[in-house]
Amino acid sequence: MAKKQKSFFEKLAEKNDKHLERTKPKIIKKRNTKAYVILGLLGVVVATSIAVPVTVNTVKVNYTPALSDSDKVLEFVKPDDSKTPINVEDILGKLEANKNTNSENTEKIYKEAIFYLYEQEVKASKEFQRLWNESLYAGDTERTDIALKSLDEVRKEQENKIKDLKRQIQAGYGFDNWEKQFNSVITSEEYGNATSEQEAVNYLIIKAIEKDALRKFTIESSINSYFKSQNDVNRVAMRDIYYVDENNNNVVDETTGKPKIMFHKGEKVFPQFIEGKNYFIDKNSNKITLLKSSSFVTENWDTILDYFKEFDKLNKNYVVSTFTIPGVLENSVTGSFKVDKQQYLQFLINSLINDELIPNYTLIQKFDKLEYYLLENNLISNSAKSNYENYLKLLSIDDSEVKNNLGSLGVQNYLTLAKNKDMAYALSTMTEIFENKDSKLPSVNLNTLFEFKFAEKTELRIENLKNEIKELKESEEYKNGSREEKNIIKNKIIDKASEIISIMEGEITSMSDLEFNQQINELYNKVLSISINNKNFYSIVYSIEGMDNAKLIPTSKGLTIFKFDEVTDYDHLMKLVKYDLNAVANDKTPYFNSLNIINSELENKNIVLNKMLEDNNFKEYLKLDKRLSSNNTQFTDEDIKNTLVSNNILINGDKQAEVINIYSKVNDWIKELVNKGSVYNISLVNGKVYIDYDKTSDKPNLSEKEFGEILYHQLNDYLNVDKGENK
Repeated sequence: MAKKQKSFFEKLAEKNDKHLERTKPKIIKKRNTKAYVILGLLGVVVATSIAVPVTVNTVKVNYTPALSDSDKVLEFVKPDDSKTPINVEDILGKLEANKNTNSENTEKIYKEAIFYLYEQEVKASKEFQRLWNESLYAGDTERTDIALKSLDEVRKEQENKIKDLKRQIQAGYGFDNWEKQFNSVITSEEYGNATSEQEAVNYLIIKAIEKDALRKFTIESSINSYFKSQNDVNRVAMRDIYYVDENNNNVVDETTGKPKIMFHKGEKVFPQFIEGKNYFIDKNSNKITLLKSSSFVTENWDTILDYFKEFDKLNKNYVVSTFTIPGVLENSVTGSFKVDKQQYLQFLINSLINDELIPNYTLIQKFDKLEYYLLENNLISNSAKSNYENYLKLLSIDDSEVKNNLGSLGVQNYLTLAKNKDMAYALSTMTEIFENKDSKLPSVNLNTLFEFKFAEKTELRIENLKNEIKELKESEEYKNGSREEKNIIKNKIIDKASEIISIMEGEITSMSDLEFNQQINELYNKVLSISINNKNFYSIVYSIEGMDNAKLIPTSKGLTIFKFDEVTDYDHLMKLVKYDLNAVANDKTPYFNSLNIINSELENKNIVLNKMLEDNNFKEYLKLDKRLSSNNTQFTDEDIKNTLVSNNILINGDKQAEVINIYSKVNDWIKELVNKGSVYNISLVNGKVYIDYDKTSDKPNLSEKEFGEILYHQLNDYLNVDKGENK
């Protein structure tokens, strides 16, 4: 009897079971082994359970009753061969308990971090304001709007807000009935679902100070910076500037007995600025571009560079752009495509470039990668950028927002593409999963899509006009004539080129839909269809002849040319960041959108907390009896270690949740592909979906693993999720 083959779920659970035997956490002593297994396998259980319904619409499925609380789900084998069974109740109970404990501890320490960081920013902002006012230029006035409000001031403001709220409710509901209404209001989201008046105040304080507290985790741009020009960067002391204490009294130098000098008259008061490191001068506009955090604490200015390095290390990033051409596959059985006549005509039309007739469709493959148009500051690339911009607006059928943004989707990675764009976009960055050593993705020649045949009479008229243009270009007046004579010839060339356009437009417009569609379907299927046993198959994605780092993706809008160039290293990433910062400083478009993407990563509370728990000064602060917050919880070294481990679990859990969310989306997408029955790259065998590397082969050429399993591992790899053994 043949041995039963293990499913993807069983194999994945088994791998994680073995992995957890070897990597049992050693810091948290209060939790038992079973709890760790549950935590570690939670993502796997959820993720793999999603994979099961892939073929639900295509094969017969037997109903499986829900498990009871006592049913065993997994069994953990310890190094001493003793066994620990895990049932449904264990998973649900431990998960809920762990969620509550982790959530409570991490939230408490995160709030402590906000108070701690804000106090640092308050002190530094006062010093910043003092130095600013001690280095004024002629005609400048002192500023009093830089220094942040003290915690006491913020606390008083928020307490007054709650008092005002209380008075309003008392006035409206009377002294006998106001309390119930007041409690109802403060338990709303606006007040953080507070259970008491003090909790509501604390919530409002955090909301008021959080943005400024996190300045060290924010990229400074010209929009939110005090440093707008070289003058600001190079501010010098108007007079000797002395160190002062908390009460603004001069600090005395013990060796001299005199006030201790911080800066002598004429010295730069912000010596931290180094051209080429944290600020750059635009040679054209003479404006400055900053590369620093927005913290008032000067020691924190360069910490943002460390975050860039981590972002580069943790994500496989690409510069992505799109250019969509007409053609939507409406029916894969009949091979019918929907193509708008006017949109298609724009590609057939010839452009007159240097008095040469060039079909517009041939220009597509000549367009360069986005970085060429943006990072190469020379006349050639600037002219090419303008040219690309014009043709993008003329030819592309992408949304105006994309076309007006130079076709750029900015810096993206697999996660952002899978979450926010088309699933096929994400897969285009890792098309190696559709290929093996013998078979590659189907490749297309885009020019063939536009080999449209006009009526014989029309073709003859067009050919005659082209010959006339050629004769005009070879004329003596054009080659050696005066400027006036050349202009006359050029105008004749333009007139004849315009006549060709009119002829093409006239015939396309007058054609019946049946005639037009018949020829379109022949052309598009010639390029995109792979015919096997008289049935049309279409690839999820195609390689494009003559275009590196680009794929053709059939979408619901058209055929998208998807360009992606990998951000190869930290220096490469920094070029994109500097471009965007400079663009913002000069009121231009930050085409790479790198600032928003990186800032969004730094807004993650768990990432912030992880950074803070690496700070020894903050860890010592947590152990103090009295702290800046009103929280009286005592934190020990063990509490801090436990929170760090728990927080790392939560960070990894967030990543696993991303995998689950994306995998769920992938799962639905795979079902759609299977149900179409015309996808070249996959095959359904015994109710399971596999990658089919070459349907034209006489022999089966399938992947060893299921499509879903391959994608699951790829997702984990791309998101750097702690997933156990290597696949």
